[in-house]
Amino acid sequence: MIIEKLESAGTYGWIAQELAKALDYLKNTDLKTLPSGRAEIDGDRMFAVVQDYITSGEEELKFEAHRAYLDVQYIVAGKEKILVSSLQNFHQEAVPYRPDEDIVFYEETPKSVALILQEGDYAVFTPEDCHKTRCDADGKQKQKVKKVIVKIKIQKDQEEERVGQKMGIHHLAVRVKDFEAAKAFYTEGLGGECYAQWTHQKGFPACMIRLNGGGILEVLGDGGEALADNFEERSGCFIHLALIVEDVEAAVERALEYGARLKGEIKDVDVPEPMHLGAVYGPSGEIVEFLKYRE
Repeated sequence: MIIEKLESAGTYGWIAQELAKALDYLKNTDLKTLPSGRAEIDGDRMFAVVQDYITSGEEELKFEAHRAYLDVQYIVAGKEKILVSSLQNFHQEAVPYRPDEDIVFYEETPKSVALILQEGDYAVFTPEDCHKTRCDADGKQKQKVKKVIVKIKIQKDQEEERVGQKMGIHHLAVRVKDFEAAKAFYTEGLGGECYAQWTHQKGFPACMIRLNGGGILEVLGDGGEALADNFEERSGCFIHLALIVEDVEAAVERALEYGARLKGEIKDVDVPEPMHLGAVYGPSGEIVEFLKYRE
């Protein structure tokens, strides 16, 4: 995220040629006369969205993020508060991703920072920056705001095009002998938060713990049971890697192409959270799960 005065835009022009082009558009366009709606700059590669609105209470609004475009949000007139938080702090979609609008909405998070933007200010939001815009800046006092958002299409590098989709670590799972002691260690001892607990279909207790740095640990009780061919998991061992992906089926198919073996069927699960899930055994018998949140 970048926050700066438009007059100092040259400071960040080196970051990318496209960003410099967007800032040049904002500096050399009569923005106050632009009507609401889309304004063309460079086709789908870069365009502007002009908005006129009245701010609202932050409790009435939701966090949003984008995947295909980077936002340069510039305040033409008025004043508003924007709440910002890292994408890794969100684990539940409020409204699923809409590819045609390039937007996804998320549930609330207690971890956010507040920005106050007024006339002449701009902020740059990357896909990793969830943001709640249009919030009242001064208590509950409403503000009339005119904003221009320049949308810059994210250019994928060759490696991402080859792989086909982004993925990141969702959680690690650990097998333990004493479930309650381990749970207390990671929550009371290390400051984590247990946000889901259940009994596994094989009869042992399990829980999900959100660590205070943003990572997630799955704790599985009663260690010692083998879950993969010739792969004996021992108490204290991390037993599977869970990756959050855009397309579960595509991720599984690619893994199989590179020597993985399918572990069960691809399915929807509700515990610990509503997800679409596929799993494979890696080359050494390790379990790799591919997850995507669902409603």
